Amino acid sequence: MYKNILIIGAETNFGKQLTSYLLSQNYYVAVFVANRNKWDEKNENLELIQGDVLDYYDLKYAVSGHQVVISVLDYKNYKAGEISIILQNLLNAISANFVDKYISVVPIGSGQTKSITSLLFKVISTLKFMRPMLNEYSIQEKQLNKTNIDYTIIQVGKIYNSTKTNLIIKTILPSELRNRIQFNSYKISSSFLCYALNAIMNNPGYKGKTVIVTPGNV
Repeated sequence: MYKNILIIGAETNFGKQLTSYLLSQNYYVAVFVANRNKWDEKNENLELIQGDVLDYYDLKYAVSGHQVVISVLDYKNYKAGEISIILQNLLNAISANFVDKYISVVPIGSGQTKSITSLLFKVISTLKFMRPMLNEYSIQEKQLNKTNIDYTIIQVGKIYNSTKTNLIIKTILPSELRNRIQFNSYKISSSFLCYALNAIMNNPGYKGKTVIVTPGNV
């Protein structure tokens, strides 16, 4: 079981909740933040690392010494060109530091080409502000497949704060089956996602897989 985790994007709403959850599970957690003075949570097992995701050397320093890196970055806050730089910096930093596991949380639809969700996201991608994010998520998956990084990509819908939900997990399915899944809703509970992420992180069966977390019956 991993004990030493770095969260990239911890300043997002979900990032803060994930940090609190992992600390409650007795992990040692480091958070990579742009401004440590804006971070309120105090815990003896929490480390604050200040830096810029656009700076490779900041990321390399932050990643050093951690077994697991989890990215929950909200790419809507960055320009298209910046997203590409961030992804490349992050993957290079992970490779340079021989991280045991990398988990990236991305929206449903990334990396898929034939599913109903893909069609939805193709429509959404016509919106100028969404196009760069979806393109970069697909690029990330392709880049990861060219490396020796032990990774898992978690695809989710809209995250909301709740303690109860009827979510299920669909994972380790061949792409031809995964592409046939139809989803009734895109809302998911952040509390459940924290639980699911923890389980996925410690299961070696998810290596190199895309995990779809979605509500409803399929």
